[in-house]
Amino acid sequence: MDKDFKTDLNNWALESIAFIALDTRLQCFDEKNKSPDADILINGMHKFFELSYELDKNLLYGDTFRHRNAAREKMKTQPPKAPTEMSILEKLIKIDRKTAVVMAMDMLFAGIDTTSTALTGILLCLAKNQDKQELLRQEVSQIKNNSLTANDMNNLPYLRACIKEGIRMYPVVSANARNISQDIVVGG
Repeated sequence: MDKDFKTDLNNWALESIAFIALDTRLQCFDEKNKSPDADILINGMHKFFELSYELDKNLLYGDTFRHRNAAREKMKTQPPKAPTEMSILEKLIKIDRKTAVVMAMDMLFAGIDTTSTALTGILLCLAKNQDKQELLRQEVSQIKNNSLTANDMNNLPYLRACIKEGIRMYPVVSANARNISQDIVVGG
């Protein structure tokens, strides 16, 4: 896989997870405004997985706590949001602050690599099956204003199927492997 492509997927995953978990934009695709912490978080994740027994946790947690604290301050100064507009972090903080911190850290640390790896598998499946890629393109092209929302997913069964198939064919972790409990005969 092209190293730049993997970097783009990691940036996309970090940007998405930071927005969903912390309601924070790190500007991962805008070199002029990119948060200096974005590359630190991604590189830290790679080091964590490769050298977890040597990693000094304070390095990663310090950056995460700074973003968490910034998110807290942002939430204090903004007017209240409707529950449907709240980030996961905002919803969890209302329930339990400690759980919110742990969940946000887990989403950042575990989510970057797994999300970009899952997307790689999905895109590989589509690249190998261009006829299926075309069917997906046709389905997604029907979205009005070219703006895909979570609500649109209910009307995109082929997209959901492509995501599931990509993850089935290229599981992110071995725990996702599908095993049968007894022998079966397929196609005959």
